[in-house]
Parts: sequence; C-alpha cells; structure tokens
Amino acid sequence: MSPPPIRIASFRFKPSFKKDIKRLDKRILEDLEKALTELETGSVPPGRQLKKLTDSKQVYSMRIGKDYRLSFQLEDQTCILRRIGPRQKFYDNY
Repeated sequence: MSPPPIRIASFRFKPSFKKDIKRLDKRILEDLEKALTELETGSVPPGRQLKKLTDSKQVYSMRIGKDYRLSFQLEDQTCILRRIGPRQKFYDNY
C-alpha cells in the first residue's frame, strides 16, 4: 500500500543533510532536485519507492538515482530533509 499524496509548502534542512549533500556528485544532485520538485507538487512517481519508515513518526524514505535514498520528516506541510546516502548504508543512519 502506497502512502497518501504528499504536498509540501516549505523545506527545512537538518545539519546532517547539509553535510551529506556536499559529498554527492552532480548526477545525484540533479535527481535530488527533481525529486524535491515532485514532492512539492505531490506528483511522486512509483519508481521513487516512497515509503513510510516503520519505526518512526512521519519519517519517509524515497529513491534518488539508482542507489541512493533520501529520508525526510513531515510536520504539517513542512518537509524536513534528514539524510541522503547510498542505499547500502542508508538504513543504519536514517
């Protein structure tokens, strides 16, 4: 079962996310920008694999590129970007 459509009015960034994006190559940054636009407009395609993380309140993950994941938290219509990183290590640190 997929999560309900998400519409975002604003974004905030955790310090960990700001640190993570400094390590990303241009291709991943471009896909991240596209994914954030999809979140903002509420048109996230199934290929993004958007899902709510089970042990958390309003924390979601979604696919960025082929091998990266983004975690974010929703508070009303604010999206708090938490972490972005390689899928293999991602779920240890979300």
